[in-house]
Amino acid sequence: MSLEDGWKRYLSRAVRDKFHKPTVIAGNIRTPQVAEDILASGDADLIAIGRGLIAEPEWVQKVQGGKERLMRKCISCNIGCADHRIARSRPLRCSINPDIIHGDAYKMRRVNRDTNVVVIGAGTAGMEAACTAAEVGCHTWLLEAKNHVGGLASEISRLPEKKRIADFPQFMKNRIASLDNLMLQIGKRADVASVSALRPHLIVNATGSTPLLPPIEGLRENIDVENGKDLFHYRHDRQSGEIYRYQGQTHRRSRRWRRWP
Repeated sequence: MSLEDGWKRYLSRAVRDKFHKPTVIAGNIRTPQVAEDILASGDADLIAIGRGLIAEPEWVQKVQGGKERLMRKCISCNIGCADHRIARSRPLRCSINPDIIHGDAYKMRRVNRDTNVVVIGAGTAGMEAACTAAEVGCHTWLLEAKNHVGGLASEISRLPEKKRIADFPQFMKNRIASLDNLMLQIGKRADVASVSALRPHLIVNATGSTPLLPPIEGLRENIDVENGKDLFHYRHDRQSGEIYRYQGQTHRRSRRWRRWP
């Protein structure tokens, strides 16, 4: 996830220069700009996209149609594809594409009566639920208590090695903006009165999850554990000291120290 887009281009260039044969490159080619630059610079002759087509099966069509802002760009997490399918022999999944088999086929199943849907919480799950409801014809309201959308994904993307995650909330914001029957209200804390006033037929509670702590003996009792959701606010408030972050990922465990003067 932390590697640059098209980072393998030096390898295809080396093979091309050594053997003077056409070369194909794959890996973290997430945008048409990167693909075009690789070809124009002579680093490779052909572009192959794997994970990007799992995340966005209409990658090529959307680029050709000038709809890049509505592309689900792979975030290179390797969880549903490499880990689930290759490492564990489990069915293929994707962290940002909830239905890789049927894709947008659900859009053909339109509601046949007026239906009001209220989604509480504009994290990635709430935005996905709201967009899906709107795309099948529901009158949809998306309520978010904070003054921004994206939830925990937006917070995590502020870490340098996780910045690619920001592409998914941005895609969801673009998707919301394209739907006339989806009303987004930020800074709007849902309560019984405000939700009832919208006369919903369906209410979706997408108010978020709580990150799990690793099973380290004495962790809860002996150190000041900062919830990952509040870490960024905390580090601006605290003037000195250290924060220890234990970060879990599919293929590794990493540790980060942050020291203040």
